[in-house]
Amino acid sequence: MWFETYKKEVKESSATKVNINYSYHIKPWFGSDYIDQISSEKFQAFVNKKSQEIVKYREIIARFNQQYKYAAAMRYCKPEDNPVNMIIVPKKTTRKRRDIKNNF
Repeated sequence: MWFETYKKEVKESSATKVNINYSYHIKPWFGSDYIDQISSEKFQAFVNKKSQEIVKYREIIARFNQQYKYAAAMRYCKPEDNPVNMIIVPKKTTRKRRDIKNNF
């Protein structure tokens, strides 16, 4: 539901990029979980892993945050339980995209 609203607000290329990021990064970790059941511990593990795998991991965190805020607005969860607000975001990586690709 969030994506249908989001894609009306942005360019098609931006929506495509967000959809790809969701499909490759967020859905495999949280696809079977209800949004109100995602713990801060599980989200912290997700963020830690993504910070080692991809350079722009903060974009993934931002998208999850947008989805959670949308779910809170729809009353699927409580705004104060947003796991994004309860984690420690790793520092920006100094690694380059080419270095990450060579390691995987």
